[in-house]
Amino acid sequence: MSNAVLKADGNIHIPAALRKSVGAKPGQKFDVIAKGSMIVLVPAVDVRTLRGSARGADTSDYREK
Repeated sequence: MSNAVLKADGNIHIPAALRKSVGAKPGQKFDVIAKGSMIVLVPAVDVRTLRGSARGADTSDYREK
């Protein structure tokens, strides 16, 4: 487990070992989500990269009738 400090300007320094272990890169964007008393960082996904990813999926059982 690593510790991080919230600075007065809102910045948090994520330790290098933790960044390396999850593959985080400089300039990478994250979605910030509050889950109860926790703050979760999730790598942001550009929706344009998802185009076509569901091609051929069977959606016949996902809509209400």
